[in-house]
Parts: sequence; C-alpha cells; structure tokens
Amino acid sequence: MALQEEVQDEPLTTEEKAAEEAKFFGKQDNQRARAVGWSSLGYFQRRLHKRINLVSATAEVLGDRTPKRGLTLGCGDMTGEYRLFNLCQIDHITAYDISEGQRDKFYDYVYNPELGIEVDYRIGDAANDDLGENEFDMVYIQQSYHHFEEVEKVAANIARALKPDGVFVLNDYIGPPFLQRTEKQREVTRRIWKTLPKRFRKGPNGKIHDDILIPPIESLPPHEAIRSDAILPALREHFDVIDEHQFAGLLFPLFNGFAQNYDEKGVQPFIRSMWEMDELLIEQGVIEPNFIRGLYRTKG
Repeated sequence: MALQEEVQDEPLTTEEKAAEEAKFFGKQDNQRARAVGWSSLGYFQRRLHKRINLVSATAEVLGDRTPKRGLTLGCGDMTGEYRLFNLCQIDHITAYDISEGQRDKFYDYVYNPELGIEVDYRIGDAANDDLGENEFDMVYIQQSYHHFEEVEKVAANIARALKPDGVFVLNDYIGPPFLQRTEKQREVTRRIWKTLPKRFRKGPNGKIHDDILIPPIESLPPHEAIRSDAILPALREHFDVIDEHQFAGLLFPLFNGFAQNYDEKGVQPFIRSMWEMDELLIEQGVIEPNFIRGLYRTKG
C-alpha cells in the first residue's frame, strides 16, 4: 500500500520514519490489505499449515507448563497473533507496536475478554525498550520483523527475553529490501506473467498490469522491509532452528496484490502447480525465498 503523503526531499530521521510508519498503519484498512495479499489464498495456507503447524509444533515445545507468558512485537491489530496465543494457551500477552491506531483496532475488533488472556499492549520501540530477561515462554512475530531497522538488536533482545526453554515463532518476509524482488525472481515471474490472462493481472483498482508489480520505493512506508535481508543472518547468530521453511520466491511476486482475482475452485490446478514450482525452484537454487516460517530456541 502506498503512502499518501508527498515524498520528502530531505532524508527522514529515525524518529520521523517511526512517526510516518505509525501514522500510515494507524490509518490502514487491515482487512482490505489482507484480502489482496498472496497468502489470502486458502490453498497456500493449507500447504504451509501442513508443512509447519505452528500450534502443534509450539505446543510440543511448551508442554503442559502453566502459566505461560507470550510476547509479540510490531503486532498491529494482533489478529493472527492473538489467535495463535489463544490456541497455544498463553495466559498473558505483552504486545508492542508503534501505532496507537493499530492498538485501537485490536481493542475495538479483536480483543475478547471472555478468553481470559491478560493483555498488556504497549506503544514502544522493540529495539530500545527493555523486554526483560528470561521472561517469556513464547515470542511470536507475524509479518512485522521486516519493519525493524535494528534487526540484530531486536534478535538479541528476543533471545534475552525468552526463557531458556522458551520458543521464538516467526512468520515473516526475508526477501529483498523494500520488496524489490531479486533479478532471478524478476526473470522467472515475468515469463509466467506474460502467459496469464488479463483477468489475473487486474489490480484492486481495475488496472491491467502488463508487467509484474514492483512497488516504487518512494511509495512505501519508510520502514517497509528496510533491512529484511539481514533477518536470516540475525536469526542464525542468536537462535538454533527447531523447524523452518523458506518459501514464496515465486508466489509473492505473482500473486501479491492480485489474490482477489482467483477463485480457488476454478483455478485450483494452476494454484497448485505454482506452489509446487515455487518449492522446486527454491530447492534447486533457481530463485531465492521471500518468506520464512519457523520455530527457534535461544542458542546455548
């Protein structure tokens, strides 16, 4: 989604970037943004769920301990995070975001006091705020780590905040900064794009796109995938892998922003073939993955 404000002539300071980011996401229509995203297609979610079931995998790590404390960062309205924490029987959630508007959306549309989960939703900086030490049984980040500029510092803070037997669950973008696609991704997806009927190349505004959609950097929020390529090295430095899957080097460039064009029943063979091609091309090293889903424990 593009920012409506004019592009600044002078580079923004860190504080100005955070303010712009908070303003943008505070106004964002979350449901509309999710509806056109590539992962809104149910087939892809079912295949990912089969590859890594975050609920059962996390429950296996946590066991029957009680009470259980959870932490989430950059959580927005917490739709996905709140659901996962509930399924994992987390008793208390500490949540961080920079957008008061997103916090309002959580309490207005997502929060359910009948679940009995205590929620401490804070407006703050995950890199510089004290997250504590050996505090949390589970840390979950969903599609927000790529908005952190101080990637390494956030990883270190999470590792310190986790209990020694805790689990860090991550579902996030790790592709090229500012969503720009790699050269290999552009080459492969452009070949496929040219073969697609016009109805599959229609954006939410009705415009037919003759080329794959690569957002202009100046149209993005200041922190959109600002150092996304540093996430994987930071993970490797601070965590050991319990389970992990990297994916969507093909799916993201092809379907993101165009998912609304696909009726799963009518195009199921095509969707299925794209999933299988995505896995094959990443496995063969032909294209790089854009997303990661995994469970981790603190090194040592």
